[in-house]
Amino acid sequence: MTPKTGGHWKMRQGHGIRACFTKKPWKNTYRAFRRLGLDVDVIDETQGLSDYQIVAAPVVYLQREGWAEKVRQFVAGGGTFLATYWSGIVDETDLCFLGGTPHGLLDVMGLRSMEIDGLYDGEWNEGVPVPQNRLHLTRTYRCSNLCELVKPSTAEVLMTYGKDFYAGMPALTENQYGAGKAYQICAGFEQGLYDELCGKLAEEAQLTEKFEALYNGEVVNTGEKRLVLHHMTRGQLGDAVEADGVDKRTFYVEQQKKIAEFANKVHAGEITNGAGEKFTTVVQIGIGGSDLGPRAMYLALENWAKKNDTFKMEAKFISNVDPDDAAAVLNSVDVAHSIFVLVSKSGTTLETLTNESFVKDALKNAGLDASKHMIAVTSETSPLAKSDDYLAAFFMDDYIGGRFSSTSAVGGAVLSLAFGPEVFAQFLDGAAAEDKLSLNKNIKENPEMLDALIGVYERNVLGYPSTAVLPYSQALSRFPAHLQQLDMESNGKSVNRFGEPVDYVTGPVIFGEPGTNGQHSFYQLLHQGTDIVPLQFVGFKNSQIGTDVVIQDSTSQQKLCANVAAQIVAICMW
Repeated sequence: MTPKTGGHWKMRQGHGIRACFTKKPWKNTYRAFRRLGLDVDVIDETQGLSDYQIVAAPVVYLQREGWAEKVRQFVAGGGTFLATYWSGIVDETDLCFLGGTPHGLLDVMGLRSMEIDGLYDGEWNEGVPVPQNRLHLTRTYRCSNLCELVKPSTAEVLMTYGKDFYAGMPALTENQYGAGKAYQICAGFEQGLYDELCGKLAEEAQLTEKFEALYNGEVVNTGEKRLVLHHMTRGQLGDAVEADGVDKRTFYVEQQKKIAEFANKVHAGEITNGAGEKFTTVVQIGIGGSDLGPRAMYLALENWAKKNDTFKMEAKFISNVDPDDAAAVLNSVDVAHSIFVLVSKSGTTLETLTNESFVKDALKNAGLDASKHMIAVTSETSPLAKSDDYLAAFFMDDYIGGRFSSTSAVGGAVLSLAFGPEVFAQFLDGAAAEDKLSLNKNIKENPEMLDALIGVYERNVLGYPSTAVLPYSQALSRFPAHLQQLDMESNGKSVNRFGEPVDYVTGPVIFGEPGTNGQHSFYQLLHQGTDIVPLQFVGFKNSQIGTDVVIQDSTSQQKLCANVAAQIVAICMW
């Protein structure tokens, strides 16, 4: 299922037919979807179905009034419904329905149950795929306990029984009803059948296709009626996308090329300050995504770049409108040998322009021409685009959100100046490789989708209000803050993408701190507090610089790795 409401998995011990033959299909269905990495709500018949794409209703032996109509509307509206044998038999008073079963759903399921065969312990039948069935099922699966014999009316047979007097009769069916589909599992099959079938249904729900729509240029930002194209700053995943009369991949590549040429000239001393001297420091002026992402990336790569002789210029960042932030940065650099990158897509961001004025005053007070020390990253239509106040201007557009802008000119300018264009190009290649992994329709081999689905499961099904991201690397000190913005600004909404109010929580609070410092800060709550907090640990076998010391037969890096392992074990055992 793809739920938008929370739920809890509960089962009670019962007696008779419901105890013997209902637990297995319940468990099998639940396990199948969870093994796919999908979040699963467990609801009862009183709840609505409209928030779901797939609804599995195994062995609804007792059917309450109104249930059939809910299912009818759900399937007719485009939903996928999965039912099993022994469904729609009795009402709330345990009286059998007349007129055929599953009660009220004969047309939705496209079949009628005729009788049921009970197998002795150790006996089994099998489901054999029909050649060229629509779901491309290929394996034969054993079934036991109960084998329901059904007569299709409009349902398509996907599998048939393989033996006994009912060999060749339907064992698995599919029926088109309205805009949706209804599936009937007619017997007590082994787990493998549920795994394969539920995987096929998840594919039909088009989870990966929604990502395809994004990278092929559909307007997925329906609120602002905009394309979402940050992925095109690092590669072309699908079709060419044209907007504003230009090919967008070509546009982004051109900006990256211009940045590379500019950075190389700065490093070579072809672009200098007013006195003809080389720049030694780059300072980025921005806020939100114009600061958090590039700052996190710079800190993550700084030590590596120094170790690998690719460190070109020190980078500093001014973001807070608090004057102490700008003053502290300016006091820490030689402004005469500093180049400042002003980042504002609109060219009107108040906090950024305020800090720009702060910087210009400092340059003026030092007797320097600000126009010889500043470049702009902005949109082509902003007032900064063609201003003489800047050495150069590099462009982004409305199709790149600030929090996703690190691979655009927003991150490209400062990171290319700091480490060289070649390092930034490698960064883009890595991002592009991760994008390609997101194309995989096998959820188990798609780490991005799997991580996202786990997050939804933790928040919406288990109800955990927060998630901690715990990197055991000082280089990732600002990584939790970057992820915080990516997740919380993206999902911090009270309406869906169509502007409709939602009645479910839309995301957790993200927080984090590098280990081992975090261990002496908030880990006490993680270990012994009353709330459960999902954790994501990040660790590295080797340090970036390689400088280390041996104390009591182990290095600091080994102690760091031991700490992260010990914390994982301790929290799992608590």
